Amino acid sequence: MRAILWSAWFGHIPVLKALINAGASTRVTNKQGLGVLHCAAENNHVNLIAFIFDALEPHDINKQDINERTALHSAAEGGHFESVVRLLEAKADLHKKDKAGMTAVHLAAKNGHIDVLKALLMQGVEVDDRDVDMSRNKIGNSLELLRS
Repeated sequence: MRAILWSAWFGHIPVLKALINAGASTRVTNKQGLGVLHCAAENNHVNLIAFIFDALEPHDINKQDINERTALHSAAEGGHFESVVRLLEAKADLHKKDKAGMTAVHLAAKNGHIDVLKALLMQGVEVDDRDVDMSRNKIGNSLELLRS
């Protein structure tokens, strides 16, 4: 992993600033497609997220990793309320779906993060949206279809 990603992962703002000032790109990713914003959001480094917004181009807030997850997905899954709020304030797309068809709402609900879920619901997300979880067995999918 590149130095700039390590600094974002561990929340080292002075290190990140020094790397950017030395010409490091904020657009780099690791093998999983995680960028600086993903790293900061996954570890709830709210102050670093705010700093990164100043260094990123606007469209990068919704950058997806190899599983098509955004920083908002990462923050919601981890229950990082402050990071979720900051990402929403910056207009993160809360309708983006990952490869399994899951949105940030799905991940917050799945992991029992009620505060995060409420923050997302206040933004007017679609609550009846279904995922496409390919890991379900055929019986589980059939039962779900019968119920609908």
